[in-house]
Amino acid sequence: MRRSAVGWAAAALFVAFLVVLGVPREHRALALYAFLLLAGALVLAAFVALLAAAPVGDEGRLEGAPPVPERLPPELDALERDVRETLASGAVEDRLHMQFRVIADARLARRHGVDPVGEEAQQLIGDGALGQLLAPRRLGRVRLGLRTGELAAAIAELERL
Repeated sequence: MRRSAVGWAAAALFVAFLVVLGVPREHRALALYAFLLLAGALVLAAFVALLAAAPVGDEGRLEGAPPVPERLPPELDALERDVRETLASGAVEDRLHMQFRVIADARLARRHGVDPVGEEAQQLIGDGALGQLLAPRRLGRVRLGLRTGELAAAIAELERL
């Protein structure tokens, strides 16, 4: 928008305000409403002129999200590799085994008065998910690969113990 157009709009508003001041007091409220309507129309016209003068926006924003890169970021690759190595090493399963063993031993001793290593303890534990999880382990043995359902069943059996 040119500066001369802004100057003419300001001059028109000034003259209109002087006209409002010259109107008799009993009609001044109506004149003031007309002045505000003129001021709003000029501001709206200025916005339209600014939008018309602005360059057309980039239509690239309307095309959608860019395609997902074929390769994951290196940080995500490293995290995925660490998780896979931890699961493959059996560290998570070994920690679960130790935690379940400690809880089961305490419950067997406290609630049943049974030696956790004896045959009676094995009968109370049973051959279910908890029994498989608490089975003695040797190095190099194939891991169980517990699933969520098996873990939930083992927890339920441990709570009933």
